[in-house]
Amino acid sequence: MATEAPNAPEIRPSTDPYQLPAALRPGHWLLRTVGRLFDRLFDHPYNPMHQLGGLLWFFFWTLVVSGAYIYLFYEMTPDGAYRTVKELTEGQRWVGGIMRSLHRYASGGLMLVTAMHVYHVFFSGRVRRHRWLAWMTGLVVFPLIWFEGTSGYVMVWDDRGLMAAHEFAKWFDALPLAMEPFARNFVPGGTMNQLFFFLLSYLHLVIPCGLIIILWVHNLRQSRPRVWPYGPLVWAMTVTLLALSVFVPAVSGPPADLRHLTGAVNIDWLYMSVFPLANAYAISPVLLWSGTAAIFGAMATFPWLMPNEAAAVVRPEEGGRE
Repeated sequence: MATEAPNAPEIRPSTDPYQLPAALRPGHWLLRTVGRLFDRLFDHPYNPMHQLGGLLWFFFWTLVVSGAYIYLFYEMTPDGAYRTVKELTEGQRWVGGIMRSLHRYASGGLMLVTAMHVYHVFFSGRVRRHRWLAWMTGLVVFPLIWFEGTSGYVMVWDDRGLMAAHEFAKWFDALPLAMEPFARNFVPGGTMNQLFFFLLSYLHLVIPCGLIIILWVHNLRQSRPRVWPYGPLVWAMTVTLLALSVFVPAVSGPPADLRHLTGAVNIDWLYMSVFPLANAYAISPVLLWSGTAAIFGAMATFPWLMPNEAAAVVRPEEGGRE
């Protein structure tokens, strides 16, 4: 049920940017500039910049509901995946087709909102010591959402799904898993081993269960966490998603063909940009894993590197709490 807006604006303290490390001040300035622009465009408290946490949950539950419907008709095999998704899209144009499109656009919304939420929290200095639990769980959520969205394309098993599965196989083979190389599933002109396809599909179904637990832990130590947007924002996002689903429906590309492992593919740059960029600059999977681990390891230290919030200058500023 949508939450009603409060009668008066909430007041929350805002950290003085000069208490932030010098490297974060340009990002903080951009955050405040965009915040003021959105305040002019939207009446309080319907500014989406103040509702990022609630919007994250909105897109998440939209994905759960639409994904559950799609799964009723889905066949988890390389041969049946493309056929069942195409039949759902074309045979149920006003139900299954809309559900599939809602799933597609909600996944993009979830990725964007999560990235904006991480940016907002980081450059507003809200990663200090007593907020370490929320920050650490948030760092875990971001790559899981990325993998969830990218593996969803594999489940469609069109040319984009084949490309994503092929790249995932190379990444997994770089890990010391003591298993037969996954890349052997992709022999040009050969047949696809169902085990690797089933593994990616299974992870796509299981990860949301883990996300619910992680997001619950994420909100544990927050006072009044925003777990659902205010009513008008819910309706605005729902109408937007439905309009996109009706007028710009999600469709499958050509079916996956192991005879064409290379060539131009129309990809989703929001989720898949890492694949062509890594290939263009010849970045090995080992370097990708180690570089990603180094970045997340450095980000995990931020709560203890930030100055103590007690020393920051506090002044009132309008804005709903996320």
